[in-house]
Amino acid sequence: MGFARLLRFKMDGIPAKLAPYVVDKFNLKEMEIRVSCGTIKIDSELIHQLHGLPKCGVSFSSLEELDIMDEGVRRWKNRYPGRLISPTKMVDNIEAADDVDSFEFRMDFLVCFVTVMVDCHYQGCLREWILDYITEQTNFKDLDRCGLVVKKMKECKYNWIRCNVNSTFAGPLAII
Repeated sequence: MGFARLLRFKMDGIPAKLAPYVVDKFNLKEMEIRVSCGTIKIDSELIHQLHGLPKCGVSFSSLEELDIMDEGVRRWKNRYPGRLISPTKMVDNIEAADDVDSFEFRMDFLVCFVTVMVDCHYQGCLREWILDYITEQTNFKDLDRCGLVVKKMKECKYNWIRCNVNSTFAGPLAII
């Protein structure tokens, strides 16, 4: 599915002062992080080099939004009772999976990646927008994860207000 290098990605947390510092230094217009020793240009190629995520393929924004949730996605979602889907439950299902080729396994992995690494919810649960674009026929290998990371970086920086306790950067901090 294009996540092999990400499996070696180890992180226990992000230091509290580092996160706002990096987000402050992220220049949305130029798509770069400016620090005293230089500039880091942020683009799909850099994300690919750092994490090995697929950098080309079908962008999430080019996928057609479905009017009705795909039946396979509905069955996948029904595996998680309650209103909020926790990444911990998805990880438990990933670890217990017998069939790594199943739609459920691929959904667990993709949705967990998006939830934890790309488009974080302040409660740590799934943002359901992704479910409106996926079907059982979706080829997960062909999805442009690097483009999604860059897109979410832009959106989250644009919506982030420094020093406002009600404004959190809910984007791909771990990847940045």
